[in-house]
Amino acid sequence: MEANHAALEANHAALEANHAALEANHAALEANHAALEANHAALEANHAALEANHAALEANHAALEANHAALEANHAALEANHAALEPTHACVERKHCRIYAAAIRCPGSQTRTSADECAGGLGRGRTRTSADE
Repeated sequence: MEANHAALEANHAALEANHAALEANHAALEANHAALEANHAALEANHAALEANHAALEANHAALEANHAALEANHAALEANHAALEPTHACVERKHCRIYAAAIRCPGSQTRTSADECAGGLGRGRTRTSADE
């Protein structure tokens, strides 16, 4: 009977130890679950940030494309302006024409399209332009 009582005491102690281990395992499981929840929330936040960054990148790319198109248009306009100024520049250098609102005009004649057409207007008693002065 004494042996049975000692065995019962040992079994009870083992049961107590097993219960304590079960409690510790449960606490660890709760902590792991909380960490998993926190990691999931962080993953969701990171995913949202990635989506926002991707949208911003798309917007920046569209803006870059628009800026590039505007630069191309400005370059074309600059080229056109340069081409338009070439005859005027030649006209002023040769002092043959009057310039009215970017149109090339020979003294006493109709509006001309090139400085070369104006050359015939000189030497006929017509007044020279301010460029001559």
